[in-house]
Amino acid sequence: MAVMSTKKTGSNLTSWEYYVVGKEDWKRYQDILMIETTNPIPLFLDTQGKKVSSELYKNKDKVHLVDNANYIINGKMHAKVKIKNVIGYLAITRLSKPPRNTTEKEDIALQQLDQEIKSRMVGDKGICVIVKSHGKVAFTFKDCVGARTFKGTPKADFSMINSRGQDVAYISHKDAGGAKAYQQYVSLTGKNKDGINDHPIVQDFLRQIVARHEDITKKRQRLKRTIPFTKEGIELMNRAVYGMDYGKAFSKEHCHFIGQGKPTMIEADPKDKPKDCGIAYELKFSDDLSVSGDVTHFKSQGYEPIVLARFTNGRNFFVDGNKYTDVRLLIAPKVLSSTAKEI
Repeated sequence: MAVMSTKKTGSNLTSWEYYVVGKEDWKRYQDILMIETTNPIPLFLDTQGKKVSSELYKNKDKVHLVDNANYIINGKMHAKVKIKNVIGYLAITRLSKPPRNTTEKEDIALQQLDQEIKSRMVGDKGICVIVKSHGKVAFTFKDCVGARTFKGTPKADFSMINSRGQDVAYISHKDAGGAKAYQQYVSLTGKNKDGINDHPIVQDFLRQIVARHEDITKKRQRLKRTIPFTKEGIELMNRAVYGMDYGKAFSKEHCHFIGQGKPTMIEADPKDKPKDCGIAYELKFSDDLSVSGDVTHFKSQGYEPIVLARFTNGRNFFVDGNKYTDVRLLIAPKVLSSTAKEI
């Protein structure tokens, strides 16, 4: 089993540094780690390396992370942990990274949606599903027989499929919990020509970051740029939120809609039912549903998109053909930028 001291693929950072140290979403690792050791080992009590007690801890004992800081003890990286109500410091070479389904929430929603569809089918006949936005039908999907996920990390987490096995609705899913559940809309490097990284608003911000590079890397400042609700800004928002292929046909990189929370279906209002459907069902999500091209939901409640720069060791970005290091860039909800300075 891998440990947190192993290097993250494509990075000079350990998994511990990449996923936990200083990260806003570190708590997703708080209760899923375990000790990995051949022989029972002690914990440390303090940064001097004094033992907590004579008790030894065994392989696969569960570990609770106390915080997301990195502690150097005897020249090695340690995590502050609690095991069996005892708090101490554990070397990350002894901290396992168990196989974990990083799409757990999406998989649950996928199963729920698949069941919602299948439970309403009569025999092998697909059902009609509508999606509404601001009280009007935005999409109608016919002959739906189930839902399935995608390999890799496209913008769409899963799709509804028809009886021919074709994807008919591309769906991005977010967990319930408001704007914080998004974590980010899209990660940036400034390198790709995808309508996001090379967008004028992003490029202008990156040039500002170059001028303030030491403020981020040495002073640990966080800098942001609020994306304006202008024609240019709305285009960038749509690409960041619904996929880089926004404006083209719907696909894994251009979602029909984003559903947040638990998916459910109700029988559609008769006035919204397509003429050639016997029964139609309206798909809803417990927190929110936003359709491609509509960014009104992202105007308030912490959802407002911002371009954000923060220190992250080993992360690179590119401006005008030049490479810069130790800064992570992303488009994220405003709620995640309370300590960032607007530039």
